[in-house]
Amino acid sequence: MKSTASILLLTLCLAQTASAQTITNHESPGNLGSTHELGCVGMEKLANIYTPADLYPAFGQCLVQSNYTDAVAIAMVAGAYARFDTLRVADKTAHDAGKLLFIKAAAGSTEEQKKAFQQKMLETTKNPETLKVACAQIEKIGPPDYVPNYMMKHGMSAFTGQAGGLVEGFDAKAAWKSTLDTYLHCPLAGSAATSGGVFQFQGQDYVLRQATDMTFTFTPTDQTDVARRTDALVVIVYHNVNSFEQLQAQKNRVLEGYRKPGAVVLEKSLKDTPPSAGSSGECVFAAAQRIGDYQDALFARFFLQDGIGYAYVYTRSFYDGVSPEGALLKWINSHGFETLDAMQNLKLVLNDTVLATWKKSVPESGK
Repeated sequence: MKSTASILLLTLCLAQTASAQTITNHESPGNLGSTHELGCVGMEKLANIYTPADLYPAFGQCLVQSNYTDAVAIAMVAGAYARFDTLRVADKTAHDAGKLLFIKAAAGSTEEQKKAFQQKMLETTKNPETLKVACAQIEKIGPPDYVPNYMMKHGMSAFTGQAGGLVEGFDAKAAWKSTLDTYLHCPLAGSAATSGGVFQFQGQDYVLRQATDMTFTFTPTDQTDVARRTDALVVIVYHNVNSFEQLQAQKNRVLEGYRKPGAVVLEKSLKDTPPSAGSSGECVFAAAQRIGDYQDALFARFFLQDGIGYAYVYTRSFYDGVSPEGALLKWINSHGFETLDAMQNLKLVLNDTVLATWKKSVPESGK
């Protein structure tokens, strides 16, 4: 899986072989131009008025000073802002501006300094707890509050006068969320899974109970018996699902299982959202079914993260002789759509490292 670290490591590799790389620097007034001289500063000194053209030179100064903590912090903000700007700048030939700025900033450092920075970046982004802290700091700084002239003047539209400017109807809120989710891989406040396999959903702490290579089953802290739980949330990994079309096909295969006697699909819940500037696309649906002596209300959300398919599947169970008659329908009417909203807002840190850590944390009885 890609991650913030892998993106930056790739860029450093490009910096080491700059003569062979194919990024084109189109020269025009203001192209990649900086308007603030920051120097090597800490995260607390950064503001959302600083563009990547301001931030990357500051990153370069930290790098040559072997100040890797601040170098990582600045690089994360600069990278996030550059990603955000690619979502709002219409001219795709301008989108390599951030990479070019990174290459230029890293050029003055030694190979040892580059390697030390890479290691520090990995330590920060691969640890869910340190990533959570960094993301909280970046969210506090907030989304960019500047016009991305440094990028717009870098592309061919600066010369041709065509296909330039900002994307029409650009959704800044969605683009910032996409940047935090798919570039930095930030967990949302209150819903981030920790290295121990615990997260919060709808005000309850969920604990990992069972794990396989493909599925991870969580229940609330007071529901230790998975077979007789009331609430469960399963994270499913689809390694072979790598496009929105494949994601839709996977959702449809699952959905067909609920178009049968004893089950019903809540048709108003069906929604496929294609990829856009602020999202990689997702599919959701809700259903109800009877299994033996109990009934389930089920809510499923299928999505892509770093080119890999995932699903969150939440179930609420109602047992014969325990739950009042009609309890399932009453619960769906009262809580169905708020649960669907919570599913769509749930965002866990998902990558190979986290999934492997989850699996190790499960008791032997849950494997």
